[in-house]
Parts: sequence; C-alpha cells; structure tokens
Amino acid sequence: MVYLSFESILLLAGLAWEGRTGDFPLPMLPIALLCLALPWGWLGALRYLPLGRWFRAGVGLAWTGLWIWLAPFVLDQIYLHMGYFTSTPYQLILPIDFHNWAAAMSANVMFLIILGFLLLGLLCVVAAFSGAEPIPGPPPLRRNRSETTGQQLPNGLHRQVHRGDLIGTAPKLLPDQAGMRDLPFVLELVLQTGPKINGDGPQLHLHRHPRPGPARGPK
Repeated sequence: MVYLSFESILLLAGLAWEGRTGDFPLPMLPIALLCLALPWGWLGALRYLPLGRWFRAGVGLAWTGLWIWLAPFVLDQIYLHMGYFTSTPYQLILPIDFHNWAAAMSANVMFLIILGFLLLGLLCVVAAFSGAEPIPGPPPLRRNRSETTGQQLPNGLHRQVHRGDLIGTAPKLLPDQAGMRDLPFVLELVLQTGPKINGDGPQLHLHRHPRPGPARGPK
C-alpha cells in the first residue's frame, strides 16, 4: 500500500507539473484517477476483503472486467464535459456482431476480453466455495522450545538467506536491530554461544573449547 500510494502521488505531482499551463486539473486529473482505479481496486480486494484467497482473486478479476467495460465510457464523459465531441461515442451496450468481424472487430474483441475476466473470476469464486486452497508457501520457521535464551537471541539476528537474495537480506535485519535496547549484551551473547546459521552453513564457534584428555582406564 505504501508503494502504490507513493507511486500515485508521484504520478499526480508529475501531471500537475506537466499540465501547469492549463491541462491540470482538467482533463488530466480525472483521467489519472480513472487509470489508478484499476490497481487500487486490486489492492483493496486482495488486501482488505475479509474473505478467502480464491474469493479475493475472483473479485479482482471481476473488477478488471468491469473496469475494461466502464473505463471508456467514463473517459468519453470526461471529454464531453470539457467540450470535446467524438464521432463514434462509446456505448455501454457493445455493438457486437460475430457474423461481421470486419465491422465489429473492436466491440467483439472487447466483449471476449471482458467475458474472459468475468469467467475467470467466477471460477475463482466457485473454487472458494468448493473449499479449494491455493498452493501453500513455505512454512514458517519454528524454533525449538528447548533452546536457551542465549541461543534464541542470536538466532533472531540471522534471517533465512536464500541463494541469490543477498540484496533483500539487509532490509529484513533492520526492524530487528531497531528494537534492540541492549545491543552490547546481545553481541556478548552472540560471541559466547556461537550462533548457528539457518540452512546448511557451518557452526560459528567463536570461543575455544578445552580439548578432552586421553581416556584413562580403571586403575
């Protein structure tokens, strides 16, 4: 949501600068809001609907088909309000004619696209009511309850580093480090316990262990 909000603000700011000679706010602002309605509708459906994942996906697909159908009509109304006239205004009832594709190519293709999105949305809703679940992601890491406090704190500093994902590792560590109240104490525990690395990496034993002496038999 933060990313989309930032991009939307940048878009509106750029349009305001480009249309400072007279095209902003009309017609640039309503056209931009019309275009932003599609991704914001998807965000609202996927993130905030208190429903299952299949149902939310179905709502998003249906919203896409509805937007494709209504957006040209709203765009025509914006230009009509500005005093512009089009030779072939957009009609909500599409003039489809599958017997004459040469004359109704645009309407036929748009109708099939809208119908495809609506059917996909309907299939997702049916899957939601049938109890189907999407392919689950990787399970969350579980810590062993038998671990001591000295092991849990250092392990919290080590997030799972996937191969080829070194760039995204540093931002993941920032929230954990920002919440530390006693960093020297944590670092001391790290040096004392030698935290293990999640995955197939080696054990970091940063302190020396006394070597065991030779086994002695009974006297």
